Amino acid sequence: MRSLVEIGTVNFEPDVDPSSLPLHLAEWLNNIHAKEVEVRGNRVMFKRVRVGSYRSAASFGLGDLTVNPESREVRYSLSYRRLVISSIIAFGIAATFLFASPGFAGFRSSKWVIFFPILWLFVTCANFVTGISKFEGFLERCVASAPRMPKRSS
Repeated sequence: MRSLVEIGTVNFEPDVDPSSLPLHLAEWLNNIHAKEVEVRGNRVMFKRVRVGSYRSAASFGLGDLTVNPESREVRYSLSYRRLVISSIIAFGIAATFLFASPGFAGFRSSKWVIFFPILWLFVTCANFVTGISKFEGFLERCVASAPRMPKRSS
């Protein structure tokens, strides 16, 4: 079982063609520079996707999208281990700089030592929540633009 994984679903309209949806999802993932996008039947697997603008982007590791034609939904599974590790590294570098620099001697007090992990937790959680929200918005836009089934004449 993989740890640090977010699972969710996005529904799609009855007129969306579920057979063409995996290729459409893969094309959209390639447009946002996801790595190693692979389609297998109703599944789309990818690595390293970054959602959001360059100023507020969330980076996710492994991802899996599964189209379920019966329930009319796309189930997603996103690993956010990469997001947590990158925030640990960024805060580690910042903490090292602040605690090691002579000009920032005030940061060596116990209140800052306690504050830094709380700040890291807040920033990581905020990045996770906005990243998931942006990824769901991306999926909803993708599904909304998906190919439709031909209308049946009556």
